[in-house]
Amino acid sequence: MKSILVSIVAAVVLVGCTPSTTKPLNKFWFQYNGQQEPGFRLWERDDNGIWTETYPSGHQSKFKEDGIDKVDGLVGDYVVKLSGDIEKTGTQDGGFRVFIPHYQKKESFLYFSQKSSGNWTDWKETNYSIIVLTTRDGGKVEDMPEEIAALLRKQGAKTAEELNTPSRRSQAAGTRAPVLSQKNARPKSFPKTTKELMFGANPTLTDKDKAFLSAAKEGKLDEVKSLLEEGVDIDCYDAYACTALFWAAANNHINNVELLIDKGAYIDAGAGIGGTPLGRAAYEGHVEVVELLIEHGANVNAKDGTGGSVLDAADDSVAEILRKNGAR
Repeated sequence: MKSILVSIVAAVVLVGCTPSTTKPLNKFWFQYNGQQEPGFRLWERDDNGIWTETYPSGHQSKFKEDGIDKVDGLVGDYVVKLSGDIEKTGTQDGGFRVFIPHYQKKESFLYFSQKSSGNWTDWKETNYSIIVLTTRDGGKVEDMPEEIAALLRKQGAKTAEELNTPSRRSQAAGTRAPVLSQKNARPKSFPKTTKELMFGANPTLTDKDKAFLSAAKEGKLDEVKSLLEEGVDIDCYDAYACTALFWAAANNHINNVELLIDKGAYIDAGAGIGGTPLGRAAYEGHVEVVELLIEHGANVNAKDGTGGSVLDAADDSVAEILRKNGAR
C-alpha cells in the first residue's frame, strides 16, 4: 500500500498543473517506415499496464509500463520492451523503451530511448505521429482504419464493432489518411549515409537502368512499364541517389508516380542534394503528387543532404498540406 501511495504522489507531482484535457492512451497506431517490416504498428494496453504492439504480419511485441515522465513539456507513460523477436523488431528485450505522450487534442510523436553501457540514453523524438484510437477513460478519438481492421480479422480478431468502422482521420482538417503499405523499406543496396548519397557515383548503373531513369524523368509511362516488365531494378539510382520515383515526382508525372508506388518503389529514396521524392515535389509545388506520396506514407519530416526539411523548401501551395500531416 505504501508503494502505491508513493507512486500516486509521484505522478501528481510530475503532472503538476497539466491541463485536464490530457488523457493516458489505451489504444493507438502509427505508420512505421523503417527496415523491420514497414507498415502499421497497432498498440493496445491491458488492465495490468502491458502494451501489445502488433505488426502487419501478426507478429507481436510486449512492453510494460515503467512510470510517468515529462519530455519536451509533454506528460506521458514510458514503457520498456519485455519480449519480441529481435530479428523482427531490431530492438533488445529490456534494452529499449518508448515514451507515449498523453492525448491532448494536438499532434504528438513517440519518443525512443535505449540502453547504452547499462544506462538509458536521452529521449529522442521520432517522426512517428501517434493516431489515438481510444483513451484510458473509455473515450473514442479515431476509428480504426479498415486496412488494420481487415488484417486483424484475418488473424482472428473478434471486436467487430471496433474493427468494421472506417477511419475518419482523412476528413479532419484536410488531412489524408495514410495507406498502410509495406512497400516503404529502404532497399539493402540503397546508400545509407549522406556522404554516399551526395558524392558517390553508382558504379552498378546499367544502360537499362539509365533508360529507366530517363523514361521516368520524361514521363514515358509505357516505357517505364516495359522496363519494369523486363526486370529493371525499380530502385536503381543515379550519382545523387535520385530514383525513378524521385524524377517522376520532381517533374509532376503523376501516372508514373502511381505506377512506381504500386510496384513497390522505395518512397523515401533520396536525402541527397535533391531530397526525397516528396521533398522535391513539395519544392516544385506539385500538389497532387505531394498528396499522393503522403497518402502512401512518405516521411513528411525527411531531411535532405544539407539538413533542410521538406517544409523548409516547400512551395507555398503545399506548405499547409504538409503541416496538416505533421511536417515541422
